[in-house]
Amino acid sequence: MRGVANTPMSQLRLTPLSRVIVAVTLLFVLSMYLSSGSHSSRFTSLGSPVCRVGNPKTGPLLCSHRGYHQPWTDPESNTLDSPVAGSGLLDSIRWLHRRMGISCFDLDLVVTFDGHIIVAHPDELSRMLNVVNDPSSMTYIQIKSKAKPGATSPPLLSELLDVLYELRIEQTTLEPKGSAQHPRNIRRIYEALSPESSDKRTFLRTRTFVVVMPEVALSFIPLDAQEPVQLAVPAKHSQSGPGFPQWYCEEPPLPINDPLQGYKMIMPSRDVMLECDKKDWKGKYLIGSWLPASESEALDIAARSTSVTTDFPAAVAPHCRGGST
Repeated sequence: MRGVANTPMSQLRLTPLSRVIVAVTLLFVLSMYLSSGSHSSRFTSLGSPVCRVGNPKTGPLLCSHRGYHQPWTDPESNTLDSPVAGSGLLDSIRWLHRRMGISCFDLDLVVTFDGHIIVAHPDELSRMLNVVNDPSSMTYIQIKSKAKPGATSPPLLSELLDVLYELRIEQTTLEPKGSAQHPRNIRRIYEALSPESSDKRTFLRTRTFVVVMPEVALSFIPLDAQEPVQLAVPAKHSQSGPGFPQWYCEEPPLPINDPLQGYKMIMPSRDVMLECDKKDWKGKYLIGSWLPASESEALDIAARSTSVTTDFPAAVAPHCRGGST
C-alpha cells in the first residue's frame, strides 16, 4: 500500500471536512494580515477601516487633536481631563480607535522639573491643576497630586507610546512645548522613541513625527542617521518670521534646503492652505493640515492633504463608525 507521503501532489484529494478546515485556516490568516501593521494604512488594529476624510478608501487620515472627539456644537467641553466622559487621554485614544476607526493623533509634550516627559498641552495642564505654576517648574509627582478633583493625570510619553504600539496607530505627531525643546529633552524624546525591541522601534520611527522648528530639528538630525526620527514643521499665521506660511506657500518650500533634510511632513493650518490654494506638495511631503471644524471645511483641503487634524472628528467625518452618535 503506497503511503500518502509518496503520493504525487496532483493525485491528493481533500475530503469535504478537510476543505472546510483549510478554508477556515485561510480566512483566519487573512484576517490577521489585514489587522497587522503591514496593512494598517487601510485597517485599524481591529481589522476595521481607518477613518478618513471624504473618500473612505483614499481620503486623508482623520486625526484627533489632543485626543478630542467632541461635537462642534459643544466646543467648550474639550478639556484635558474629560476628552471622553471623564476618562483620560489614553482611554480617549482607545475609544476613538475602536469606536470611530481613528488611527491618527496630534499631541503635545511637556517636560516636568524632574525630567519626565508627559503628554499634555501647557495651557490645558495649567487648567487641570489647582495651582497656576508653570508645569515645567513642578515634578511629575507634584502635578499628579495637584490635579483638580475628578481630573485624570496626563500620561507619560512612554505610556502613550505603549498604547500607540498596542493599537498599531497609523500616525502620531508629537509637538514638544517650552522646555521640552531644549537639546537635553530632545534627547529624552529620542530615547523614548528608541526602545530595545527592534519591531517596536521601527514602528515608532515610521509612524511618529516630532513637530519642531529648524533650530530644534538640528538637535534631532545627528542622533541617528541610519534610522532617523521623522520630523514635521508647522506652517501657521499665528507666528511671525520667515518659514511659517512660507514653508507651505513658497516654491520650493524651505524645509528641503540644507541643512534641513530631516523633514518629512509640513503641517499647514487650514487658513494657510486656503491662502495658497494652488500649492500641492503631496508628491514630496506628507501634508498634515489642521484645524477644520466641519466636514465642508475639511473637504476644502482634503485633496491636498495626507492627514487632517481636528477637535471635532465626529463632525468632520460623520461617515466613520460611530461618528454620527
